[in-house]
Amino acid sequence: MNPADSFLDSPDFIKMSAEVVEARRMYNGRRLWRETNGVVQHGLLKGYFLGERATWRYEDTATKLVGLYELEVCELIRRIHRGRGTFIDLGAADGFYAIGLVCTGVFERSICYEIDEASRDNLRSLAIERGVEHRVTILGAATPTFAEELAAQGVDFNDSVVLCDIEGHEFDTLTRDCLRTLRHAHVIVEIHDFMIVGPDREQWLPNLITRASEYFNVTEIKAGARDLSQIPLTADHWTDSDRWLLCSEGRAKPMTWLHFEPKPDSGTI
Repeated sequence: MNPADSFLDSPDFIKMSAEVVEARRMYNGRRLWRETNGVVQHGLLKGYFLGERATWRYEDTATKLVGLYELEVCELIRRIHRGRGTFIDLGAADGFYAIGLVCTGVFERSICYEIDEASRDNLRSLAIERGVEHRVTILGAATPTFAEELAAQGVDFNDSVVLCDIEGHEFDTLTRDCLRTLRHAHVIVEIHDFMIVGPDREQWLPNLITRASEYFNVTEIKAGARDLSQIPLTADHWTDSDRWLLCSEGRAKPMTWLHFEPKPDSGTI
């Protein structure tokens, strides 16, 4: 065997390569930050200033600035949000959606659930800096009773879009009772079944779909193509390698989302 081949297959080289790729993504983020002043250039959140601080995956900065981040989710929100004024974000992280969609006028207000204290502090700072602190509610971890608690506070799910991105906890949070309470909302769920361990892990996703299907029409959405020709900012002085890295979100696998669309007769259930 060629010694070079042996090195290329070694764990050390594989680990180093992964670190170099993520470092390059961070470099591209700073590069675009300087060119855009940190303002999203395309897509649903066009015009939103990301803020200097990141407590969750700074590596995604470049992808967000060019409007490619979770493009499928953004296009779905664009399609379903009309006539709805409340955005409920389970796993709000740095507020890309929960703050950004309020600042850009897509929603009137947002309710943020975030388990990490540093991220909650950052959400508060961002909301204050953007002058939307009175339209953003920041709470802790989402539990299976979160929907019931919001309903008791007067939140109208006919007026709501819910985004759930809680790293595998979607399966125990979105119980049948929870989904029944949410049945008038549009609900988008990022699926992390690959993070579940245990002998029955293969049943978690089918069980969630079965529960949701009582109250919603369920559609699966998968990560798809990206069109770099629509991003003139990177047409010059960007290599192919760097431009295509803008499409990467550093995922462990291609992501899947579920869209729970309220059934027309959901009010009678």
